[in-house]
Amino acid sequence: MTEIEGTPLREVSSSMIAKVGYNAAKRHLFVEFKGSGRQGPSTWRYDEVQPSDYSRLTAAASIGKEFLGSIRGNFPAHKVS
Repeated sequence: MTEIEGTPLREVSSSMIAKVGYNAAKRHLFVEFKGSGRQGPSTWRYDEVQPSDYSRLTAAASIGKEFLGSIRGNFPAHKVS
């Protein structure tokens, strides 16, 4: 299992996202995106994410659609790798 900033990442079934992890104490969501074309994989940290947002993301039928609709653009984002 991969770990970033002390938070374990787990693989998910998605065409755009490889792994996700959540640090509830810091409210940090980590998303590792799959690489495409010339761009390799990258990992981003989203701050101020509530536990319910993470639960909804991981329980969604389409993790990518849930991410695009609920996470991206709604929380401060920082590229970490």
